[in-house]
Amino acid sequence: MALEDASTTKKGIVQLSSATNSTSESLAATPKAVKAAYELANGKYTAQDATTAQKGIVQLSSATNSTSEMLAATPKSVKAAYDLANGKYTAQDATTAQKGIVQLSSATNSASETLAATPKAVKAANDNANGRVPSARKVNGKALSADITLTPKDIGTLNSTTMSFSGGAGWFKLATVTMPQASSVVSITLIGGADLTWGHLNRQVYLNLFCVQVMVIRRGLLVLYGSAHRQGLQILPGSIHLVILTIFTLQSEIMRLV
Repeated sequence: MALEDASTTKKGIVQLSSATNSTSESLAATPKAVKAAYELANGKYTAQDATTAQKGIVQLSSATNSTSEMLAATPKSVKAAYDLANGKYTAQDATTAQKGIVQLSSATNSASETLAATPKAVKAANDNANGRVPSARKVNGKALSADITLTPKDIGTLNSTTMSFSGGAGWFKLATVTMPQASSVVSITLIGGADLTWGHLNRQVYLNLFCVQVMVIRRGLLVLYGSAHRQGLQILPGSIHLVILTIFTLQSEIMRLV
């Protein structure tokens, strides 16, 4: 029986070869060729898992809720995340008609309707407001919404200049005095001349003065001192209205209220 050459389809005799670059399918590799191929392969890259610190092989994942740092996202998972983000809120500036993002401002003189005040600006405005008088407050019935002018009459007192009449008579309310207790003392100095009269109506004491000198209310007793007449009137503690009914060239000044 004659021997035939071996092939990939039948048994037979073969020729050995130590080549490492041959593509022959009719030769058999020698141990030398196998050793050369092994040593070459042994010096090549050894596959390892990829991490955030080194390159390597990875497993794919289409999950969109994974926190793994060892898997690689597939196009499917990227598309799912993109579609979700695409349907979310798109930032826009806030206005008085819509919600949105704003820029902060510490200015206290801005008229902007697109900026938001910082706590610093609010504090500055609050400190400024606390240092002002409320517009609803009044002084002797006069609102403080604008500049006001006060006269001695507004605060229940007069001086020798404002309470001066020449050759005429007139009505003038001098003061309203409240006597909280019997030991209260009110002292008024009247600089003038010679005469006075007095009367009362509806629990109010009216003095008709013709240049009187001193009037003192002490312990509920109204005492009138003048160069010509002195008369006394018992007054109970309470509200006493002192009104000058008729004045002829009279000058007056309140000296003390205790």
